[in-house]
Amino acid sequence: VGSVVFAGMSGTAIADAAGLGTIEVARAKSMGVYDSNAIEQLLKERRTEVVMVYSNWFEDNLPKSLIPVVEWTVADGYFGRTVTFYALSEDEAKNMTDRLQQYEKVLPESVDVRYKGTESIVEDIDSNR
Repeated sequence: VGSVVFAGMSGTAIADAAGLGTIEVARAKSMGVYDSNAIEQLLKERRTEVVMVYSNWFEDNLPKSLIPVVEWTVADGYFGRTVTFYALSEDEAKNMTDRLQQYEKVLPESVDVRYKGTESIVEDIDSNR
């Protein structure tokens, strides 16, 4: 599966924003209408809370309403080096930050973690690694 869009942190519904596992995306791509508006519509239809994508796959095609929360970067990546996590609301961004900070403890040391717009959080995490 390509870039994953979770509907709810429980993972109850998933959409593949790259189109490999979600027919609506594949159809929109084949019709040449897959853009930020189509992605935003998919997010609304799926009641999405978390977006996790390879940044280089979407360039400027992601909806402007998405709030970047964190980037995970690896030295070598087959599909891309950086995965970016986005939230759709400020409340969800905070919730996601809290959860990802907890999960970060089990990430390999080789993963570079950069929280977006939260420099003090990055410093706190770096001191705890």
